[in-house]
Amino acid sequence: MTKVKSSEFQKNVGAYLEKLHKGPVEIVRYNRSIGFLVSSDEFNALVAASRRSIRAADLTERELELLAESTPPEEGSYTLDDIPELEPRKQTRV
Repeated sequence: MTKVKSSEFQKNVGAYLEKLHKGPVEIVRYNRSIGFLVSSDEFNALVAASRRSIRAADLTERELELLAESTPPEEGSYTLDDIPELEPRKQTRV
């Protein structure tokens, strides 16, 4: 992963945009990470990974208790169509 000081990043944004093809760019200020620049492919993969479901066997005891105590709202029913989806982004090359 490329690591760059924020001042250097500001001076040479174009060069670091090109480096995205090799992986994320970590931006640091005062030797502390302040952010990451990632390609659109990497970002979409991260978002997709965060939306994956987990197995019931992987839930903690507390999570299982909360599920057991919960009740669905009485008004209306819901379907999978009610869940908003992210729009797929067109991939562009710099």
